[in-house]
Amino acid sequence: MSADDVTAVFNILKGSLRVQDAAPVDVLVGGTSRDTVSQGPASVTEYYDQTSGMFGSTITNLAITARWMYDGTSIAGFRVSCTDGFVQMGSTVDIAVQAGPSHIDDAGVAHLPYQIVVTFNNVTGGAQQTTISAEASGDGGGRSLAAA
Repeated sequence: MSADDVTAVFNILKGSLRVQDAAPVDVLVGGTSRDTVSQGPASVTEYYDQTSGMFGSTITNLAITARWMYDGTSIAGFRVSCTDGFVQMGSTVDIAVQAGPSHIDDAGVAHLPYQIVVTFNNVTGGAQQTTISAEASGDGGGRSLAAA
């Protein structure tokens, strides 16, 4: 077996987590500057886990957190990251975030709906995609909407 073959087998077996690195999102109300949005950060944490169908043990357990600054109306620096957890050997997890479109409610507060798309792959169990929907708010609130 060549060194390239060994590397290929290792890359298949090791656990891997990839999080899309996107630019922070701002929803600024009424001429607000990003630099003046200084309360927070607010955050919403969603949890994702997978159990082995073969062994019944947990093979992936992640805390995925959305964070943003707020000022009562605007959202600044919205980002999503994986803040805790593990991906067991033989599995890969890809996390992508889709934000927007934003809207301003009747009280002048910005709202930013977003989806966290988690794609799980395991060498023994195929692939699965889960979409977690939530919303960030310029008043510091945030809420989970649904998981599909």
